[in-house]
Amino acid sequence: MKIKTVALSLVVCLGSLAQAQNNPWNISASVTAVSKYVGGTGGALFSDKPCLQTNINFSHKSGYYLNFWRSVPLEQNQWHSFCNETDWQVGYNTNVCRGRVNLDVSAGVYDLVPTTDLYPVNLTLTATSGRIRPYAVFEHDFAQSDQLPAGDIYKVGCRGHNLIDWDVAALGNVGSHPYGGRQDYLSGVKMQLSQGFLVRGGGTLIPAFTYYAPLGHANGLVHNQAVFSLCYVPKIRF
Repeated sequence: MKIKTVALSLVVCLGSLAQAQNNPWNISASVTAVSKYVGGTGGALFSDKPCLQTNINFSHKSGYYLNFWRSVPLEQNQWHSFCNETDWQVGYNTNVCRGRVNLDVSAGVYDLVPTTDLYPVNLTLTATSGRIRPYAVFEHDFAQSDQLPAGDIYKVGCRGHNLIDWDVAALGNVGSHPYGGRQDYLSGVKMQLSQGFLVRGGGTLIPAFTYYAPLGHANGLVHNQAVFSLCYVPKIRF
């Protein structure tokens, strides 16, 4: 499949399904075609070719959830393992500090074909109010072989809305990271701009631009990458 050099992502995000009042369960899903696969937490380039990525999330009103994520390459490239990936995660999401902070804790498995599996543990804290909302993400990846050694990755940033939605974050890792050797410093930054538009039929169209840039001792982990995306969020009546 041929895709233009300009990075174009088509995201079909199936929003939360309407639930009956006595139904405590919620389902959401998404399908994404990306021209490049860049790791959302660490910012590492996993594939410079197009991939098709799907996401399904089952959640309960108590805060517990189960998430399934799948990435399939649309073109052959040198990073076969990282663009052919299946992730499973179970987690818990709730508000703490009198509702001012959202806490998300999860654990799971990253099945990288044909590479060995990784077992991530993730902690995310996000401010729940204000025009500028800071957040922090920490993830430790356990590994079962030296082929992908265990390591820590982290992301600290802010999200907000000033005419358009924006997200700026510092990316890094500590110790022997599974995606690119030893790194003890900030490895890069992520900058994202997006804006939603209502479309006919009740859905939302969200074009976005994301840019990743290396910093200091990046050790080849983060590269200059520009990704354009187009997200469609349908309004689903159930």
